[in-house]
Amino acid sequence: MRKVAYLLLCLVTAASATQWGPRTLAPGVNTTGDDYPQTIASNGDMYKLRSSLLYLHAYLGGYNWSTTAQPCNGLGTIGCATIDPGKREGLIGDDYDVLPITSLDGINWTRGSAMSAWNRNPHYPTGITCAWRSVGKELQVDYEDGKKFWAPYPYTNPQEITNLGFVVASGLRFSGDYLAVSNNSDLFESFGSGGTWSTRQPITEVNTGDSERCPTLGAIGGYNILLWSAPGSVGGYDIYYSKGSSNSAISPTSLGRVKAMFR
Repeated sequence: MRKVAYLLLCLVTAASATQWGPRTLAPGVNTTGDDYPQTIASNGDMYKLRSSLLYLHAYLGGYNWSTTAQPCNGLGTIGCATIDPGKREGLIGDDYDVLPITSLDGINWTRGSAMSAWNRNPHYPTGITCAWRSVGKELQVDYEDGKKFWAPYPYTNPQEITNLGFVVASGLRFSGDYLAVSNNSDLFESFGSGGTWSTRQPITEVNTGDSERCPTLGAIGGYNILLWSAPGSVGGYDIYYSKGSSNSAISPTSLGRVKAMFR
């Protein structure tokens, strides 16, 4: 019985490693300018920022995206965005404000009112991410001074997360239990929820020390996917992706991850 318990403990501990796959240039989405991923929708469509404008690239399957960048209307220039995987609502950072947005088709958007509690003028948002599928629908916002704040819906009382170091952009898994952060140099991962997160650890599978930025998390075909931008061969900052473990198997305390190791 002790051996069984010890084996189970070892499996859960080993499961904390994300084991991301190879670093791969994302086909179809990169231009001669700077491209930054913002969200992967549930159907694989990718939202990105280029020249402070939001675009959508349709997913073609097989980790390929359309070369056609569809402009998202009604937003103007923005600094960062997170879109619900169903493409009907989102949140954006614009100048010093954070505000909700809504859409009927994922392309034409309507701005809501600025959420005053998130305005930290003179510090502006540089990254925004949301646990769209968690119970609390937690929102996290990163600012240019490296500080990170979070709050559950309805987002009225943001609190600072202090143990993740200097952070300028993040990608929160839609279930809210895994976080990828950037300090403008490398990517790091942390496990937790709400405002409580483990000490960040470098994602060694993808880091090159070459200014990895704007991490974004999603799932395609039942597998986790991590996207980010780094200096590339197509333009200035190009979008890369890494395929991860099965979508139910990223949390270090998930029994589903332990079961997956026996399949």
